[in-house]
Amino acid sequence: MTVSDPLPARADAIYVFPGEIPSRPLCAAELWRRGVAPRIVFTGGSLDRSLAAVGQPMTDAEVGARIARAAGVPEAVEFIVPEGTSTWEDARALADWAEAHEAHEIVAVTSPLHSRRARRSLRIALGAAGARVALLACGPRTSGPAWWWDEHSLIAVFVEAAKTILYELRYFLPARLRAN
Repeated sequence: MTVSDPLPARADAIYVFPGEIPSRPLCAAELWRRGVAPRIVFTGGSLDRSLAAVGQPMTDAEVGARIARAAGVPEAVEFIVPEGTSTWEDARALADWAEAHEAHEIVAVTSPLHSRRARRSLRIALGAAGARVALLACGPRTSGPAWWWDEHSLIAVFVEAAKTILYELRYFLPARLRAN
């Protein structure tokens, strides 16, 4: 299920999907340190319930940005877009941001299991905005010959497979039909 693209020598922005804390924002911070892009965009409008319960309410986008900041990314290069509660909504929020900020080349960061559905969502959303995306899958992988014996890995794979089927029917197929 994992996909990754060759990264461009230089992009306009690095994009971080919400979730998989701390691996996704840390991966983006490393790309920023390597000079891949001058800006990092975080989306995610959901409030982290655990943080809200202890009096620190933050959206997914804010959590990701804080982790990147702790890894050395200056706040001045972070763009926090507190929108999106699904991969599809996050991709649309990024497309709106890219259009408003004239970003045409974007490197997106997500986890390996999420990579295929994320890339398809981004390519549909950003293609309409005239931008290109390269996706990097980073972080822990659900792999090995006996992944199905681990309860968390098994559930993660089944959930991602179900979401991929849903996205195929709800978003990807209609997008292909509209393009024809």
